[in-house]
Amino acid sequence: MGPRDICKKVLELPIPIYKEEKSSHRTLSELGIECAKKVEKIIPTLNTKDVTPGKIGRLRSQVREQLKDEMKEIDGIVKKIMGK
Repeated sequence: MGPRDICKKVLELPIPIYKEEKSSHRTLSELGIECAKKVEKIIPTLNTKDVTPGKIGRLRSQVREQLKDEMKEIDGIVKKIMGK
């Protein structure tokens, strides 16, 4: 599958500037913090010995599975913020 090459394309998206007064922006930020804390607890439970490029994808999948509810909520908020 090789390395991802998105260069700076993501910077071309019309992502609005964070505004603390917008509840959706605050909620998205809070969810990010919650996910980071959850991942800190998940990582030690995973088999991270001898991680190779092929194994890193499986580890990421396991983390995504643990965060599926939060990611679904994040996706909904991002769609709202992006006007989709």
